[in-house]
Amino acid sequence: ATHDPYVQRIKNLSDINKERLATFRFFFEHYKEQEGKEVIIKGFFDKKEAQQLVLDSIKMYKTKFPA
Repeated sequence: ATHDPYVQRIKNLSDINKERLATFRFFFEHYKEQEGKEVIIKGFFDKKEAQQLVLDSIKMYKTKFPA
């Protein structure tokens, strides 16, 4: 992805057009259907919020599965 000109220009959520976001939403809402699972997309987050969610998830994982 680092060599993809489309991806290189994306710095924040606002750099992704609404049609592309709709494609992402559709994919993630439907890709688990064959497994009988439901995925609910509540929204998309900007870079800063997404990075914080990743850090929070790592912290929760380490708490639940200590080394």
